[in-house]
Amino acid sequence: MSQKRIFTQEFKEDAVRYRKEHPELSLQKVASNLGVSMSALRRWVILRFPIKIMALLVIVALILVSCNRGNSMKMKISEKEKSIQELLTKIYSEEQLDEISDLQLDMNGLNSEYPIQCLREIANGYRVAYRSIDSVLLVYFDFNNSKLFSQKHVFSKTKADFKNIKIGQSLDEVRAFDELGDYLFLYTGRTDTPRLSSHYTIDGYVFKISYDEDLKVVAIETELV
Repeated sequence: MSQKRIFTQEFKEDAVRYRKEHPELSLQKVASNLGVSMSALRRWVILRFPIKIMALLVIVALILVSCNRGNSMKMKISEKEKSIQELLTKIYSEEQLDEISDLQLDMNGLNSEYPIQCLREIANGYRVAYRSIDSVLLVYFDFNNSKLFSQKHVFSKTKADFKNIKIGQSLDEVRAFDELGDYLFLYTGRTDTPRLSSHYTIDGYVFKISYDEDLKVVAIETELV
């Protein structure tokens, strides 16, 4: 009965080193030269470089993910500090905005039909903006670039005009100031809906105004569309 050969750790490391230094030789030839089985040599190589192999696999996976995301979205995210007034050089008619709103295309398809000039990354996906002289159309997409929904907002005020709105004013005063604002919470018929109105401006901002139970202004937030 043949005795099982026992290899020292030093021999195993030398074997792995020999394999690395002779890439022109097949694994079978290296094993034959060393007088060991292919399975043993393969096992030593894997055990010698597990971290490097895993790191390589992670890098490859990240590259593939990056490439897939790059292929799925062909547009660049717009600069955060620029407003739609700066970004949107194309002004559409109201009819064209309605056509864009009705399209059921993914982001790349929409970009092919109506080139995207303003693209923002938001919490749950992406937001694309188009504008006419009197309104802005916002089209929302998930992170797979599939369309979620679209909304058109009419504007008549500028950012500077909203200096007239103060904490403590009533909802009626805000509505008198901006009749074109979005006061959707008034028409839901529900008491748990956030009391929030949205107001889009000519120069590319949105004001979000919160109200208390007495419909008094308690907070005013603003951000670029």
